[in-house]
Parts: sequence; structure tokens; C-alpha cells
Amino acid sequence: SYLSHFFKQGLTDTHLSYYSHLIRWKNTSRIKSYFSDRLREQIDSYDPILEFEQTLGRQIGQWPLLHRAQFIEITIFLSNYLLSSQGDRVSMANSVEGRYPFLDHNLIEFCCGLPPSLKLKGLREKHLLKKTFRDVIPPEIVNRDKHPYRAPIFESFLGENAPAFVGELLSEKQVREKGYFKADAVKKMIAKGKRLGSISEVEEMGLAGILSVQLLDDLFVKQFDKNHGNKVPDELTLFKQGRTAPV
Repeated sequence: SYLSHFFKQGLTDTHLSYYSHLIRWKNTSRIKSYFSDRLREQIDSYDPILEFEQTLGRQIGQWPLLHRAQFIEITIFLSNYLLSSQGDRVSMANSVEGRYPFLDHNLIEFCCGLPPSLKLKGLREKHLLKKTFRDVIPPEIVNRDKHPYRAPIFESFLGENAPAFVGELLSEKQVREKGYFKADAVKKMIAKGKRLGSISEVEEMGLAGILSVQLLDDLFVKQFDKNHGNKVPDELTLFKQGRTAPV
């Protein structure tokens, strides 16, 4: 029933260039329930999906559905999130330079020219890659179902070893002062987590989003001196003050 509810959304919207991304966007948009009334009034009728669609151009509508999905994934997810927030920022902050063989431009150009039938067989992803290495990689790895990896959001930010700055930024006083989120809703989510020892996946997404906005406001709004043009404190200074992690 869970999978049915998840995948049945928008089954008739295949004419949309961003069709394959709607499920993720709609599920993530549920965290808007934490928005304060003031923030809701400010964004009013703003539609980020419509704005994004206007940047795509008409040509993308002539591409195969899989190619549209891959283009959007590369444009707004791969470079801006996976390789930045989850890749280079973390590795380079620890003096590690990542090397990603599947991102070699020659390989990318070759794969972009392949027909969809060689990339996807039903729900079997990476079809050609798996077929190429089936005699090298053990069958239990080649044939296993795809599953996401999950970061321990609740444990990291609300667990026993949570950084001190988290409690400060998520306090009822700070949430009310900054005004982006509903203080009562945030307080209720935190209380639930401490009572049960965990929160739902949507609540974890909400927690990460709320904390990120609170931290950005603290660093780039509250501590930025517009009159004198003082720079925002660097990571090392903040780490020494116990306000952030050294990554």
C-alpha cells in the first residue's frame, strides 16, 4: 500500500517535461506545513515549478522521456546537490579530493548518445552497465534492487551527541525571532522525537530544512554588518566557538 500510494501520483502527467521529478517534489513540499504565516504570505502564489519549467525551453519536449529526466537530474540535482553538498564540500573540507570515473566527460558524452532502451529496462536501471560487468561483479550485487542511502538526520541533530548550536537555533525563542517557521510545530516535532527516539522521514526532511535556514540566517543575516561590510565569520572561527561542525 505504501508503494502504491507513492508511485500512483500523477500517472497521467507524462506530458510534463519534469514528470519523473514530480513525486520527489510533491513529497518534499509537505515540509511547507512548518512555514510561518508570515512566510506563507510573502511567497503567496509563487510557483517554483512553473519558474523552472520556463527555463527549459521547448526543445526538451522533443526528447525521449528518459533523456528529459536525466537532463533535469544533472542540471538541478547532480551538480548543485550531490557533488556540492554531499561531495566536494565534505571531502575538500577534510583535505580529500574526490575522483569520479563515471563523470569523465568522454564517458558522459558517449552515454548521452545511447538510446533509452540500453539504459533502462522497465524498472531495471543501469541495464547496459550491469550487462557489461556481469562477469566481473558478483550476481548478488549486480541483480540487487536499488535502494536509497539515508543520512542519520535525527540522530545527528537531536541525538545524545548533537552539536550545541542545534539546540540554540531550534529553540522556541530563536524560531519565533527569525520568523520563518511555526515555533509550535517545530517544538512539537522535537518533543515527539525525544519521546519516541525517532521521527518520520518527512519530519526529518523538515528538520534538515528548518535547521539549514536557521543557520543561514544566523550566519548571513544576523551576523552580517551591512554598515561596515564586515565578512561573515569563517568556518574555523565558528567551529572554535562550538557553533558548527568542521566540514
